[in-house]
Amino acid sequence: MHNHKSRSTLLTESLYAKLFADINDFREAFDLPVSQPDSFAESDDQLHSSLLIEEMSELATATTKIQIADALIDSVYVLVGRDSHLGKMTINSYLIDILLNIAKQQDIDFVKGWDIVHASNMSKLCVDEADFNNTKQYYKDLGVDVYGTTKSNGMIAVKCAKDVNYIAGGIRKKIKKDKVLKSVSYTEADLTSVC
Repeated sequence: MHNHKSRSTLLTESLYAKLFADINDFREAFDLPVSQPDSFAESDDQLHSSLLIEEMSELATATTKIQIADALIDSVYVLVGRDSHLGKMTINSYLIDILLNIAKQQDIDFVKGWDIVHASNMSKLCVDEADFNNTKQYYKDLGVDVYGTTKSNGMIAVKCAKDVNYIAGGIRKKIKKDKVLKSVSYTEADLTSVC
């Protein structure tokens, strides 16, 4: 019989509540389901899985502590996002705790990094119609059709209108339908202070 107390549990109730609240804010801002397990379709499962595979692949190939921090935090963002859609803590909490322990072993200030990444992710929203039009043109030039939804605060969430393959900077990329896209005024997360 395994002793489940042999590893350090860093995912406390209060930390999970913070992560969950931040993700709910993000999902509501981008019109993504929150606490709607009945709406969790195969396409949602595929999207969450592809996002997690992308982030874990980044972790596997990371060569700097900043890249490790980014991949760890983004992986937790995806896992908590899945929980948010389902409206409950799942087996993902075990995986999240493992990732938190990796961050601790790497001397990465996870919570500070999380706050930086969350602020960056929220900057994906277009601030107004002009920002949306510039963003729409940017993606159109790449061959990516987008649509936007205006929030009560006037900000606009941008998403991919259909599955698409495109080339940017000589790199072939694929975007799934309904994936949240970055505004042209997006602010990149700077994680140098957490490493």
